[in-house]
Amino acid sequence: MNNSNGTKEKLVSVYLPKFDIAYSKKLLELFASLGADVTKALTPLNPGLTITDAFQSARIKVYEAGTEAAAVTLFTGSRTSLFQPMIEPILFQADHPFSYCIRDMRRAINIFCGTVLKFE
Repeated sequence: MNNSNGTKEKLVSVYLPKFDIAYSKKLLELFASLGADVTKALTPLNPGLTITDAFQSARIKVYEAGTEAAAVTLFTGSRTSLFQPMIEPILFQADHPFSYCIRDMRRAINIFCGTVLKFE
């Protein structure tokens, strides 16, 4: 079969070694080097919100049984205000099986739900 770019389709056996590659990068420094100050990006939502750190991490693992890949980008922030009332937090100690959901509150939809049954 010829593809639209003139190349021909061929059957290929590929042998790859096992490998495990991880990457992480601090993003605030990267953004700053590009001239972007993202530390105040949340200020329009709340004048007291500031991004204090950001990083991205990714990992890919290839082995006999298949491939695993994961990536995460994390922004941490803080709230600055002189007049924050002290609120006693509700205690939830997850020392037993529990279920959880990551929810988009604006659109009122669950993005991801799961159950934790075992602890390491």
